[in-house]
Amino acid sequence: MERATTFSFAAAFFNPSIFYSPKFKLDASMRNGFHAAMWKVFPDEKDRIQLTKEQPVYLNAVGALGSEFAVLGRTLNAPGFESGLF
Repeated sequence: MERATTFSFAAAFFNPSIFYSPKFKLDASMRNGFHAAMWKVFPDEKDRIQLTKEQPVYLNAVGALGSEFAVLGRTLNAPGFESGLF
């Protein structure tokens, strides 16, 4: 099996059908991979601060992210993802 890259960690993190799945477990390597990818994508400190502030909203499915519509959408519209990677 191909080893996951920091960007594949970020892809899983930002794919709601994966991230919010009861089978998904966010461990230290996943979180570290996500942060490594985000630091590459957002080299500016101001952007990193904003990302850090907004991350709990996503992690906790706050507001619209936790609505019935969002839950249904991430269930029905899940894009394909290479199985076994996570």
